[in-house]
Amino acid sequence: MTKEYVQMREEDFLAQNFTQLLNHYDFKDKRNFTQRYWSNDQFWDNKTGPIFVYICGEGTCRPPTTRGFPFQVCQDLNCLFLVLEHRYYGASQPFPDWSSENLKFLNSKQALADLDYFIKNQTTEIFNKYGTGVHKVLTIGGSYPGALSAWFKSQFPTTADAAWSSSGVIDAIRNYTDYDLDVYTATSRSGVQCANQIKAIIDYVDQALKGNLPTDKVAYVKQLFGIKPELDNGDFMYYLADIFAGKVQYGARESLCNVLNSIHTSAIVTQLPVIKQIADQMGMTDFEGYDRNLLKNVTYDINKNQRQWTWQVCTEFGWFQVPNPEHPMRSKFIGPQYWSPLCEAVFGATYASDPDVNGTNSYYGGLDIQGTNIVFANAIEDPWQYAGMRQIHDAATQSGMEAVLINCNNCAHCVDLHSPSGADAPTLINARNRIQKLVTKWLTPSAEELEKAFGKEETKTPQEIYIQ
Repeated sequence: MTKEYVQMREEDFLAQNFTQLLNHYDFKDKRNFTQRYWSNDQFWDNKTGPIFVYICGEGTCRPPTTRGFPFQVCQDLNCLFLVLEHRYYGASQPFPDWSSENLKFLNSKQALADLDYFIKNQTTEIFNKYGTGVHKVLTIGGSYPGALSAWFKSQFPTTADAAWSSSGVIDAIRNYTDYDLDVYTATSRSGVQCANQIKAIIDYVDQALKGNLPTDKVAYVKQLFGIKPELDNGDFMYYLADIFAGKVQYGARESLCNVLNSIHTSAIVTQLPVIKQIADQMGMTDFEGYDRNLLKNVTYDINKNQRQWTWQVCTEFGWFQVPNPEHPMRSKFIGPQYWSPLCEAVFGATYASDPDVNGTNSYYGGLDIQGTNIVFANAIEDPWQYAGMRQIHDAATQSGMEAVLINCNNCAHCVDLHSPSGADAPTLINARNRIQKLVTKWLTPSAEELEKAFGKEETKTPQEIYIQ
């Protein structure tokens, strides 16, 4: 018999604020800011229930109700579910604007220290309210927060007991050509015609922007996509590439290729309105995250995130999506030479000229990350998988970790976190089961831990949980 789970809604979470330190690495700096978080305790066993900490990333945070699988695990384990907004995003703002000077405290090290300070304060409040208990901590994140989750368990091993890293990009890479490669291999699963069609469209627009097509064709492309005369050609071609890449990244490869394969015999100029329609359906209705002139805007807006995230990739991570040399799926306008001038134009050369990817990987370990009780999940059609742990890199030094690679159609970014459905592939179901078994093992208090907390009369572990 299949267990019925409560479907979580945003209103089921209590929004709260927390006073966070601005600079965790200078004890003389007493500045702080208000950080937003949410909590849900409707399933919680306040004696032995674990604490799930869902890490939000590069955007305004909301309780992740569409990523429902962690909630199911939470219900099985009687957890307290917390959601923490990342500094500089949403309502969690240290400064009134996003000047380059003010962005200096936006980095992963400060974000991890935020998490440590937050969890320690929460566990102290729980002890003060409920008294003695055994509450193991699990961090959860997807994509960049997936990396934060793994890095946190590695860097703060006594604060968290386990980490779930979904599509966690733990390897900083300046020129990330494998992103482009995955767009090619994923779309080729629908037939190589789909991949070739994307290449042909990119090449056509490239030629138009270079002035190699009749002037009426050039004018048509610019008018159709609303290109301003001053918009950098690379900025526009980055936007165009993301239309196709975004469909692959978020599990809609088949629907994209169905459309492209149905129109591939038409002249490319007549296909462009269809591409514009796809972009509109994806919500890509402006160039907010692509136009370097717009990225220079330092004005705070609770719903904006592109300037902050561009800062992070320009200073720490790279992950610049450049053409793959063997199977280029994007324009040469956005080759390796595109990025440093972009970073300098947006932030100034003093602040951001090239990301310190070597420093980032040296600090966290890259694919040689060290730690225990970390599960990594990646999917075969996710362009970010090659910046993550697809398989354990070194069995001798990483025996306390496990990597799960999910191979199925449209299995893409953070697919393991999504709410389960009857249409899920067996490989996805098996992967979720494996993740839940690991998390359950890592979060279940031992008899010794229970005896230490409650005495000999209460040494039973929590009731056996249901695993589908």
